[in-house]
Amino acid sequence: NSGSKALTALKNIKKSKTPFQKSAKKNNTKIKLGKLLGSSSQKNFFVVAKVNSSIITNLDIINAIKFMFFSSGKSFDEKSAQMMVKTVLNAKTDDCLQQLFADRIKIKVTDAEVMQKIADIAKSKNMSVDELEEKFLESGISLEIFKKYVKTKMLFPVLVKIIGETSKPTAQEIQEEKTKALGDLKQTRYHLCEILFRVDDKKSKQKVKENAEAVLKLLKEGFSFQVMAENMSQGRYSGTVGDLGWVREDKLEKSEREAVHKLKRNDYSDVIDVVAGVKILCVLDKADPNKVGETQAKCKVLITDIKYKGGIFTSKDKQKAEEIVGKLSEANSAEQYKKLCKEHKIEFVEKEADNNDPYEMELVDQARAKKKPAVLQSSKDEDSVSVLFLVSEEIPEAKVQSDKELFDQISWKKVEKEFSRNFKRIKSTAHLNIDRENLARVASNK
Repeated sequence: NSGSKALTALKNIKKSKTPFQKSAKKNNTKIKLGKLLGSSSQKNFFVVAKVNSSIITNLDIINAIKFMFFSSGKSFDEKSAQMMVKTVLNAKTDDCLQQLFADRIKIKVTDAEVMQKIADIAKSKNMSVDELEEKFLESGISLEIFKKYVKTKMLFPVLVKIIGETSKPTAQEIQEEKTKALGDLKQTRYHLCEILFRVDDKKSKQKVKENAEAVLKLLKEGFSFQVMAENMSQGRYSGTVGDLGWVREDKLEKSEREAVHKLKRNDYSDVIDVVAGVKILCVLDKADPNKVGETQAKCKVLITDIKYKGGIFTSKDKQKAEEIVGKLSEANSAEQYKKLCKEHKIEFVEKEADNNDPYEMELVDQARAKKKPAVLQSSKDEDSVSVLFLVSEEIPEAKVQSDKELFDQISWKKVEKEFSRNFKRIKSTAHLNIDRENLARVASNK
């Protein structure tokens, strides 16, 4: 899905607990952005790095930073932005190298194709392009910035398609992959996301580690792990940056195993040392031997929405609603939950939780962790809360993918290997020149 990365921004806005502010806060954000950026006039436009004939400017770096705030649903913070500068420069360098690779094999994404993709993204969110642009502007991001971001992401699917045409799996390879998959299912597996920071030599390790620690601090401040991985990880190059997919426990490095053993689903690690450098890991899902992942569990739930405030609500109404929520959140059986709902004439729904609904899965996760009903502000009505009781859950037996899925999986691995090989060759021959003084100007907001 060529638009999946670009859609992350909009998905995270919807899930954000802190909505973007308009009016006074909107204007204040623009002032802060302007302070870090400086005026867009020529005298404040300067080159930070060159990759062959391509240049990376202070504006390129700042725009990438603004987009990460936007994608994570975070209000702009100057101190956090300054911490991102050096790591974002590394990511922008990779973007230039990727474009260089595309140029060498004569691959080009046109402006018309980019605008069509943006129109598709807007339509998927029930918005017009103008409405989408207005949403960006609320956080100081122009449509031009988003166009550049989408164009970069659109290169990956095109490159994958071109390389994939010469990487068709054979019947023997599919059978070998099936045998391997059967062996994998018998092991504990993790679906992992990483933010990898490469260490090219011993001298640079300390500086790289400092960058990683800065990113870890940003994660603790509430930045989206997936957004940071997509924009900062220096791991894979074929469009799956950050997402490692399902990995067998015994295939992890010792430091990685020790880290994931301590993590619950959706938790992330501290900075850990690995062969390639240092990284931060996030556990997206976990699967026991012969079972599917926890996110694929079949969960039977009881769920109800309770209004607790609004225009016609009195303080007495609110107190009563809160008391009902309190009682429901302490229910220790499905029968007790149903009885309480009937006593207070509250409608409830008995259903199987939708694994594709992030909101429902958040409730399920909370109920599973607390071993009590979960309470969360309703996704449909800001004046209501949802209360979910987890009745039961069943983890289905894992099955090997179909031949079609295995075919796609092998094709992707071949494409990734070929892409990575070419990318590393281009990187080793490219001329990179970083203006340390100008980089310091961006980082110190001068």
